[in-house]
Amino acid sequence: MRKWLLMSTSFLAIAATLITISLVGSLFKADLTTKAVSYTIVPTKIEAADEVYRFTPGFGFNAFGVIADGTKVSYSLAADGPWEVVNPEAAEEGGIVVAYGDELWLKTDGTSAQVTLIDSKPQAKGGLQAAGSLITRAQWGADESYRLTSNGQVKWPTAIVSPKMIVVHHTVTANNDPNPAATVRAIYYYHAIVLGWGDIGYNYLVDQQGRIYEGRYGGDGVIGGHALKFNPVSIGIGVLGTYTTEVAPWPQAEATAQLIQEKALRWGIDRQGTVWAVNGTYPTIVAHGDVGATACPGNGLRHHMWTFRNYNPVAREYWQINSEGEAELVQKLTDGRYITVERKTAKETALWLWYDVLGY
Repeated sequence: MRKWLLMSTSFLAIAATLITISLVGSLFKADLTTKAVSYTIVPTKIEAADEVYRFTPGFGFNAFGVIADGTKVSYSLAADGPWEVVNPEAAEEGGIVVAYGDELWLKTDGTSAQVTLIDSKPQAKGGLQAAGSLITRAQWGADESYRLTSNGQVKWPTAIVSPKMIVVHHTVTANNDPNPAATVRAIYYYHAIVLGWGDIGYNYLVDQQGRIYEGRYGGDGVIGGHALKFNPVSIGIGVLGTYTTEVAPWPQAEATAQLIQEKALRWGIDRQGTVWAVNGTYPTIVAHGDVGATACPGNGLRHHMWTFRNYNPVAREYWQINSEGEAELVQKLTDGRYITVERKTAKETALWLWYDVLGY
């Protein structure tokens, strides 16, 4: 029989023979743009996979994160579903799930987990900028106290280097995000506080409208926390969304390409070149999965890697995949119209994606 276990900030109803729940931390401060609450769930028997956990934090949340020992976590925003599986790549990216609700229903595969519900919806002062411009930490609402210990010391000391390469990620968050700035704030809280990184891992983030967000504190050249072992030699760009199969929209891809071009010029990085880093030779512009054991940033973002390495702001050419599975080289004209200048068959496209793009 399925059991429902109710958890709230004011009341914990626990079936003691099956599970132990502990509230591991909460943050409720009116002067912050983010509030959150975390729970630990520890089933007392292996075969507890039929248990359903209900979390009622006492506030409306827009994101949550799960750190689980097991391999499968499912969630719903209502008792009667629908249920969705948490993408395991989210954990690899130190990521969150964008989901708006007042209560969260969770199923694990019978193992312990830490669950953090986050409300980062309140809008930061100053508003957001136009596509292609940089939204500063102050503008997107970064609470700089997250970077500090209780005695005011910086958790992750700032270090400036000359990066040799640029690593592209997807954040494994929602596509068509209704509030990307809130998602950036949620990622920041989760990275800095829950995971203990002291700040957001990415140096920059780009939303689907093409807006660029300043990431890790410290400015150009600051060492981020986005690609294990490669952090000291790279810039990390988090492309907001999940692109396992879905193709990143052009405004987002173009803004990412422009950002890569700008930083490559700033640091003397040859976008079509290679560089020795850590343990081998790599392209200077890489997908996260090229330097780590992950599927990030997904095939839907990998096919933009050619654009990231070759973007020409004059020609403004880019590849896209149409509904028939055909790759089209599209060019934006000076009058704003787009024309297709080259097209590959679906079969050619499949081979091209694997060999030309995935194989550099």
